Amino acid sequence: MDSIYSVMILSCVVVMIGMSFHVGGNAILPAPSRRWFILAFIGIALAALAELAGVRLDEYRIFPGVHRFVKLMEFCIAPMVAIPVFFACGIRKPAISLGIVMLVHACMEILLYSSGKIFWISANGDYHRGEWYFLYICFYVISIGYVLALFVSLSRRFRNRDRVTLLCSLVALALGVAPSVIFSGVKTAYLGIMLLVMILYVYYEGLTEQDLANELSRQNENVRSMQEKILIGIADLIESRDRSTGTHVKNTSEYVRLLAGAALNEGLYPETINESFVQMVIRVAPLFVRRIREAR
Repeated sequence: MDSIYSVMILSCVVVMIGMSFHVGGNAILPAPSRRWFILAFIGIALAALAELAGVRLDEYRIFPGVHRFVKLMEFCIAPMVAIPVFFACGIRKPAISLGIVMLVHACMEILLYSSGKIFWISANGDYHRGEWYFLYICFYVISIGYVLALFVSLSRRFRNRDRVTLLCSLVALALGVAPSVIFSGVKTAYLGIMLLVMILYVYYEGLTEQDLANELSRQNENVRSMQEKILIGIADLIESRDRSTGTHVKNTSEYVRLLAGAALNEGLYPETINESFVQMVIRVAPLFVRRIREAR
């Protein structure tokens, strides 16, 4: 069982390092989001390594001073992982308030470090939960509560799209953290935290990319509409000199639309005629009308 636990933790660490490199090369998310996601992944890796070191020191009962230090490091870092995730997703106010709460928690851990109230390490290197261990659990629960608030905020921001992904993230967190908090011999918390942050990253990146694509498509359509109106306006201005053919340009564009649409429906020259080609021909038709008139 100890070997399985070691492999699980080391796998989590390697995955977090790999995700950090992946996020660094992401061209979709803005630079601040990438930096905060990297910080979250690194924080998970450090806290998981601290837990692994503590378990191994507890097993071999050596270096009680080092054991106490790595345990303090884990207790301080673990509840703070949610903070960079908030910032990465662009939700700043809850992140700042959570940061203040977790700073209070870290100060409490440091002040009580030598008292053994939260945890203590015996002379032979054994780890024990202290009488005030429940305070650490309380701060951990507060952190999880903020994560729930993060899920609600993200769901609202993306108009409740892909809520199943968020639900799976919560399930992964619950399956990993709850047993570890309840049973001291179970060490699956960082597996759940790792899956949670990875799923959140995929969720946030995917919906951000979709929104960017929709916005780009909307802007392109606006540009195409503007170009078409400008072309027709110029052609109408030219044609206005001839009162007998005031609507000739528009009629020609409609005629071209019918011909090109029919060719597309019939499958003629499929390597050339497609929807984009049809729209382009319709837009430039007014200019060719002017060229024909000049040729006469």
